[in-house]
Amino acid sequence: MQGARRQGGWTAGVVLALAASAMAQAAAPGGNGVARLSWRAGEVSVQRGAAGGQAAETAAWTPGGVNTPLLAGDRVATAAGARAEIALDYADFLRLDGDAQATLLTLRWDDLQASVEHGLADFAVLRGARASAEIDTPLAAVRPRGEGVFRIEVNSDDQTVITVRSGAADVATAHGSAVVRAGETMTVVGANDPQYQIVDAAPADGWDAWNAARDRRIVAGSSRLAALLSQRR
Repeated sequence: MQGARRQGGWTAGVVLALAASAMAQAAAPGGNGVARLSWRAGEVSVQRGAAGGQAAETAAWTPGGVNTPLLAGDRVATAAGARAEIALDYADFLRLDGDAQATLLTLRWDDLQASVEHGLADFAVLRGARASAEIDTPLAAVRPRGEGVFRIEVNSDDQTVITVRSGAADVATAHGSAVVRAGETMTVVGANDPQYQIVDAAPADGWDAWNAARDRRIVAGSSRLAALLSQRR
């Protein structure tokens, strides 16, 4: 199945835009930035990377609320039925569906990296994004080529499914890198000897629609803030 291929959008309000602007300032060249839990519904938990000097694996999980700051090394997990949105910076957003977990690895002004250990996630790179980004999974690393929407499903240590709803991404596996474009899905299977296949993507579902709505709210909020600031000049 390795390399098999069949030829076969999306871009809440002013408060979030202000918080994103502050994060962009914090993520200055040469320094580490601060991400933020920008939206949540249901039970969302945070595990600090080195709380009290403990190893991350044994650090306590604490409830995560809206605007909770997040640093490189922190983990975010959602309970069944919950959802969470993480603003990595002002234009890059990682969202988790229920029963999912992700770890923030790098938060720099020019370099963002996170991993999705299990569950369903969405990574949105919106207009004006400047950082190079990478989302890792147990079997593949997703590197967007620019603006776009990338659906990532880690079903087990033996299967990862990556769907590009808009834009394009380089997806690296143990057998090299392939380009996945809008409207395509790559399925990677096999923990010991990963194989992949790229096919036409299935139609968008409720998860995709919810993420599209979130993207529209963020873009609209940023536009309103920009207009407000221009009026005050």
